[in-house]
Amino acid sequence: MSADLPEDEEEVLSEVQRILDEPYTQAKKTHIWAEEVRGEHNWLAMTNFRDALDHMSKIFQNIESENISKARENLGEMEAHIKRAAYDSAQSATEKELEETYSRRLPESIYKIALLDHMSDEEFNEREDKISNRMSRGRETKANSLEDSIKHFRTAYEHAKKMERGTPSRKSVFLNIAVIFGVFLSIISVSAVLL
Repeated sequence: MSADLPEDEEEVLSEVQRILDEPYTQAKKTHIWAEEVRGEHNWLAMTNFRDALDHMSKIFQNIESENISKARENLGEMEAHIKRAAYDSAQSATEKELEETYSRRLPESIYKIALLDHMSDEEFNEREDKISNRMSRGRETKANSLEDSIKHFRTAYEHAKKMERGTPSRKSVFLNIAVIFGVFLSIISVSAVLL
């Protein structure tokens, strides 16, 4: 909410317009992006959008009953819920990507045995540090700039996505090991026949 509190109906409505222009548009875009990359609904963000709408309804009720002070309170709550929807969406996309990557990550030696292209443990750990840093910066900038905060969360997501791409699936690992084992057995069999 802007530094000066709205004094009358016109100023409250102007603040509603401002919230629906920038914060809401940013939150909506972030929410849609996060649902696309996660592949599932983000119910916590949806709840925050619903609560923001509820507060907007109360703003209009309070304006109608000429209770500007209550309208201002609901204005702050409306904006807070919209921002929470944005932050939760941006953060949850990175967290889901990391969770999936961690669940399939195997020791680096297994990727080497399977002869699979993979992200080294060193680079994997460096990316984890970068993600942690970006997530922290995203949380720190929440109070100052919604846009900057979301940029940090999205950069963290890009690092998590690179970690995912550098982590071969368990299926690929087992398939490659089976092929290598099969080739090894074939070589032994052919060698035994020739001797």
